Amino acid sequence: MRSQQHNGQAAPAQTVRGAAAEKRYGKVYDPRVMRRLWPFMAPYGGRLLLATVYMLGISLSHILAPYLVKLSLDRYIASGHYTGLTLIVLLYAGNAGLGWLLQYQQALVLERTAQHMLLDLRQALFTHLMRLDLTFYDRNAVGRLMSRVQSDVSNLHDLFTGGVLGAVGDGLTLLGIVVVMLSLNPWLSLITFSVVPPMVLLTFYWRTRSRQAFAQIRIALAHVNAALQENISGVRIIQSLCSEALNMRRFAQLNRQHLDTNLVSAQLSAALLPSIELIGVLGIALVVVYGGPMVLNGVFSAGSLVAFVLYIQRFFEPIRDLGFRWNNLQLAMASAEHILDILDTEVRIQEDPHPMLLPRLRGEVEFQQVSFHYTAGVPVLQDISLHIPAGQSLAVVGHTGAGKSTLVNLMARFYDVTAGAVLL
Repeated sequence: MRSQQHNGQAAPAQTVRGAAAEKRYGKVYDPRVMRRLWPFMAPYGGRLLLATVYMLGISLSHILAPYLVKLSLDRYIASGHYTGLTLIVLLYAGNAGLGWLLQYQQALVLERTAQHMLLDLRQALFTHLMRLDLTFYDRNAVGRLMSRVQSDVSNLHDLFTGGVLGAVGDGLTLLGIVVVMLSLNPWLSLITFSVVPPMVLLTFYWRTRSRQAFAQIRIALAHVNAALQENISGVRIIQSLCSEALNMRRFAQLNRQHLDTNLVSAQLSAALLPSIELIGVLGIALVVVYGGPMVLNGVFSAGSLVAFVLYIQRFFEPIRDLGFRWNNLQLAMASAEHILDILDTEVRIQEDPHPMLLPRLRGEVEFQQVSFHYTAGVPVLQDISLHIPAGQSLAVVGHTGAGKSTLVNLMARFYDVTAGAVLL
């Protein structure tokens, strides 16, 4: 019998890809990821289609409201037509009520659908994790895997509750508003669009900074989860060595880093919304400065100017929402890739689809020229042969890392041998 030590360590060291894995960000929309997620979405295709119909109705409702205000001012208030004004007011209220109802129904449908899909995804992850061999767990810390099942699956919530669908809806609303504004007055529309480039630059700047901040949050959270798992699972050793104070200080430091990264992200998010509002106010001011004299000169109607101001307010809402959705979609795509990495991990220990029906085992064990390694190129056991008759015991003695525990793991088939055979 021969065994080879490797730095006094036969069992594999658990490694965490940590920062590199958590920093990875996905694309805003990755067709490959969406194709892989489709089996979890397909059973709820009818609900997603219904949510799409709701989304189209919501976009039309947002576009229609300012135009109804224009009609009320130009056609009925200016001429004192109270009956027509009453009809327009009722139509405006009905449009607002319908928009509210559509938003409520869409949110309800998407939330229910998302929760069912997340349930299915977590169950699939757990089932696959239970089938993976111990080699996989040697390479991945338990805290990191818990983060995959909990945090990464939760990050898909925004994607399933309208991330892609909401982005499409914002795009359609923005396009509809642009078309209506150009039809009302192309010159005022171009003046309004002059403030769009600063807003786009601001959004891209925020997206870059916030992307870095969110990556740091994920790294800090992964470190907190890993430390929490290690301290809880090793609490006996910690207490036996009286190292509670040291471990608490280390955890407090990691927890503080997590707090600091979240505060940086909150500061960025808090600065974006007021900045966009300020640019929106600037756009309204430009329209009033240039459109006011046009109304006084009779070139442009008062109702059209008011509608223009309302459209400007709605014009910046989709741009702002798209800025927020951008990073959420990237985060969701990255989380989906992390989840798919686990689901794509091959189950190395494959059971025979047609196993033999064994008689009652006598307890005889034989190793026939067994070789094994945890990591390729680093052999732990080499060419081991031994025979243990039924009813007898064998004591294996050796230095730490000689492979004593590995023999038991191979006999229980927690790992498959690299070469040779284990017979019962």
